[in-house]
Amino acid sequence: MTVRTRAKLAKAAVTTFGAALTSLNIAPQLEAAIVDLSGNFDPTSVSTGSSASVDFIPDLPGPDFYQYNSSTKIMSAYYNTSNIVGFNVKNFGELISALQSFDMSVSFSYDHDSDEFLGFLTADGRVGWIKVDTGGDSEMVYLGAAWNDAVGGTILAGTLTVPEPTSAALAGLAALALGASGVRRLRKRRTKPSESA
Repeated sequence: MTVRTRAKLAKAAVTTFGAALTSLNIAPQLEAAIVDLSGNFDPTSVSTGSSASVDFIPDLPGPDFYQYNSSTKIMSAYYNTSNIVGFNVKNFGELISALQSFDMSVSFSYDHDSDEFLGFLTADGRVGWIKVDTGGDSEMVYLGAAWNDAVGGTILAGTLTVPEPTSAALAGLAALALGASGVRRLRKRRTKPSESA
């Protein structure tokens, strides 16, 4: 093996190792932007037989979604004029990611009466959850919400915690392992010629 080849292998191993360390350092910052939005709903409920533009994400201008509470209760990303572009129904603690499927609206029957968690996706790729009391045949009340302020982040429905392990951290660990194995191979190759001499 030539000196030039050894130098290229060493550089590749060090680069991989450095990239791994960097991704391990950045991963918590990507995922650690969970923001509680619970006290921000305007309006805080929607009465039976009415509709409203609902705003609760202070970082985004204009309405976040539209709520209809008539014969069917519908939460809608109405004609793409709202900040939220999709919803999905979740269970408490279930992962919400921008890679999942979201529908433009979610609806419940008029007499549906339970607390529901809805995952949401914003136009710029951020995700979060809303907890709503569907109210049976009365008003719908917003009980809480949170989002991950990092584009492409994840969140667990109903919680303010960061999902672990993060995919970036796992990728960093894999790159770290590859870099370490490359350094080990390089060291073995360096010691072999001196042993045979």
